[in-house]
Amino acid sequence: MSKKLYVTHCIDVEGPMTETVEATWDRMREEDNIDLNIEATKLNLEKFQNGELKLSSDTNHNEYLMKKYSKFNLGYLTNWQEIDQKINNVISREFRSKLCDKLGNPYIYNWFIYDHYNFKTNPRFHDDGIHKIFDHYQKLHLDKNEFNDGIYWHYHHAPASGDALEWSTNWFLNSGHEETLARRVIERKWFPSVFRAGGHIERNDINFWLEMFIPFDYSCRSSKTIDRDNAKGLVNDWRHAPKEWTYYHPDFYDYRKKGDMNRYIFRSLDLKTWLLELSEEDVREAFERANSGLPTVLSYYNHDYRDMLPEIQHGYNLIKKIENEYPEVDWQFSNCLDAARKVLDMKDDQKLEFKYYIKNNLLTIESNLELFGPEPFLAIKENNIFFRDNTTKEGNKIWSYRFRKPSDVNAFGIAGNTKNGSTGIKIHSGKIVDTKIN
Repeated sequence: MSKKLYVTHCIDVEGPMTETVEATWDRMREEDNIDLNIEATKLNLEKFQNGELKLSSDTNHNEYLMKKYSKFNLGYLTNWQEIDQKINNVISREFRSKLCDKLGNPYIYNWFIYDHYNFKTNPRFHDDGIHKIFDHYQKLHLDKNEFNDGIYWHYHHAPASGDALEWSTNWFLNSGHEETLARRVIERKWFPSVFRAGGHIERNDINFWLEMFIPFDYSCRSSKTIDRDNAKGLVNDWRHAPKEWTYYHPDFYDYRKKGDMNRYIFRSLDLKTWLLELSEEDVREAFERANSGLPTVLSYYNHDYRDMLPEIQHGYNLIKKIENEYPEVDWQFSNCLDAARKVLDMKDDQKLEFKYYIKNNLLTIESNLELFGPEPFLAIKENNIFFRDNTTKEGNKIWSYRFRKPSDVNAFGIAGNTKNGSTGIKIHSGKIVDTKIN
């Protein structure tokens, strides 16, 4: 009996960020209800981090604060030069080859790339704008991708206030997500098959939207240690989701419960944060499931704006320790798409392709394969404004769309996925005129 464990390291790629000491003091006041009468200086922060200064009279609370605001957790990489240096250290062939899986394969990463866009503020000094982070990584780190790393989509939705420090749980507040992907399709000819939610935030509106286009979701953060009753209503509420290393179809009315939707949600836990840390028990449970004959995905995540080396080593050391208890389990590193296909016994033997033709401003789209969702992602650039619009289904693998302002259209793109994550993209540049099949 085959006993397979696929390990996926997800990275939420958000680029450089900065938190000033004053901003850290503000977080302590607002998030932790600390009445700070101490001046916000780098020296006082270091004294607190070194245990020379207490910010709470309660010992447990003070220990919690020291962990949350430790040198590691506040050790942000504040510019691209710092990030590039740290990234280059861990993506080299030499480094990857030192951290091989049981089959001798080098380390694999999954890059979930974010666009800091549609916010009115930028207090953490992110590289602001669509494609900024995507282009930087594609140019300097992922252009060859000789190790078959995964390159996917990570997204934080802007709230009604536009404040970048405020979480948003409603994708219907604005169309930032669709504008971002419309530009990615038309301008970069790229579309994701795998997704991770910013802040692990999902709600039913997000659940429905993902069901239209993206088959695989690695956002679930269900934990046995943080899913308590006081988590009710929190932005990253996964209390009712499975707490095992399994996957599930979500329910139409509760994304956390198993149901009848088509997309798959996978669990992915923090490698090492102040709130949650991948443990021996977590890794052992993954090995135990695989040892029972169930193909399993062990997934963990971190961010690129800190030095990733300590976290990578933490996860790898846990795996190497636990693997000795399960000698029959073949564990290997994988990108998220391949891991999902393996455990779901999906094949990738056909490439999704689109073709289209236009007659009297009516666009007809055809695909060679069944799509994952009800329709393709139709990205439109009209008067230099990017958006997605809906098609109508005309038959099996056929859709139509009538341009309402054809003379204003600069370009459009057609994108989509099959159920097994095969991605297809077709781009039309220029005016809307009658065309034969393209």
